[in-house]
Amino acid sequence: MKKIFIVALCLLVQCAFANELYSIKIEKNQKIQGTLSAELSGNATLHFVYTKNSDTRKFEILTVFVDSDKKTKQLDTFEADEIPSLLSYHRNGSTVTLANFYEKKKELQRIDFDVKTGKFQMAVTKDFKEPKNIFRLSNRTLFVDFDKTKNKLTTTSFSDSKEIKEDLFEFTKDEFNLFKSFFTETPEAVNQDEFVKNGSISKRKGYVSGDKLIFTSEKDKSNTQVLTLNLDGSKGYKFADFDFNYGKEIKDQNTFVSENKLLSVGVSKEDLVLNSFDMTTNKASKSVSLQKDLSKKFDSDTRQRFIESAAKSAMRPTVTFNRTKDSKFLVRLDRVNKTTYNYSHNWWHLHWMMHQQMIFQQQQIMMRQQQQMMRQSVPRGFGPNPSYYDALAMIGFEKSEIKPIEFVVDLDFTVDENASTETLYKSVDQDDYLEKYKDNKSLKEFTASFTNTDLRYIYFDKKAETVYLKLENL
Repeated sequence: MKKIFIVALCLLVQCAFANELYSIKIEKNQKIQGTLSAELSGNATLHFVYTKNSDTRKFEILTVFVDSDKKTKQLDTFEADEIPSLLSYHRNGSTVTLANFYEKKKELQRIDFDVKTGKFQMAVTKDFKEPKNIFRLSNRTLFVDFDKTKNKLTTTSFSDSKEIKEDLFEFTKDEFNLFKSFFTETPEAVNQDEFVKNGSISKRKGYVSGDKLIFTSEKDKSNTQVLTLNLDGSKGYKFADFDFNYGKEIKDQNTFVSENKLLSVGVSKEDLVLNSFDMTTNKASKSVSLQKDLSKKFDSDTRQRFIESAAKSAMRPTVTFNRTKDSKFLVRLDRVNKTTYNYSHNWWHLHWMMHQQMIFQQQQIMMRQQQQMMRQSVPRGFGPNPSYYDALAMIGFEKSEIKPIEFVVDLDFTVDENASTETLYKSVDQDDYLEKYKDNKSLKEFTASFTNTDLRYIYFDKKAETVYLKLENL
């Protein structure tokens, strides 16, 4: 009982002393449907409140922009006949662009907000097909759709509402089976405009690197195929095949793409080997053995315990490559549980689908249609969040005494033992920060977003009939 009291007291103290940034009084004719918090470039955030107006019977989306100096601006409210699925969002200077998809009308709505004036303008694309992959970049959005039966792939990109660019990539009959192998299941889009902790463990992944769209497909434990498409308008593409040659029978392996490099990590009973390949020449550029090459940086017990843990049948090794503030790169080797782990980049869409299910039930849509929507593997967009913490369990991060292996390298993959490990995008244990809010029942419709300096969260206080936007320094 005493422990419960202390926890409750801590929560009250936390809420009382959090910095309030903004508040919105909810009117009697408005009913809260959900909230959403999203991080933008330049340490800015965007916070949405979804309401339904009982007089007009329309949905109203209230939006608040917070800049890097914690200054707020409520943007003009826009209305809709249905709650849109927020597929993507990005920022260019004082313009924030949203990409909303309307399921019933099959429309894509691109909205440009001027965060100085709060005004917006929009453009609508009718008969829009929801993309199979969504790449939300810092200053633009890229949609990808592919047709395995017609042997073609389409990219749609835009920076604002004024212009949208579409490119069609068509493949030859001889390339049909090879092209199809990349999309037998929907590739998982990996976001590199943030600190990547573990990345994806899917056998098929997608990346955007500069003006390249890159897909990887694992054939087996020692071979991965790569499809690279040029986004410069030339519509050029190439296939490549990479053999990892680990030299030993490995238990499992994984890959990651960054900075024009394909990284592969393989773990055996005795060792963990990291390979780096130049994606321009398709040649191996470096191989690093945990046991042999990193013995000075990590003691024998640390190395052995990590290898034993990563080699377990339930686990899969991961490797990520994050740029440091000194323009070098932090290599992060880790392992995750294959069953419980879920790459969290697009985890907001899980909430959106749950929220859509609730709406469809209210509208008496057949359960079979709901289940079909939920089973779709395409990375849907982002949306209001009625049960924020349900998805924390889905993400499946597990605490462990065995820490990841981290070291810094130059672009040529030479290990630098004296370099700083501080990354350009800050590494934050989001679970730890969010844990204290998890069981606070007074924080209705809670969603949060992290910047490099703080946690910004929004919630509905039912007693006060007010939405609060607050900040906690990291």
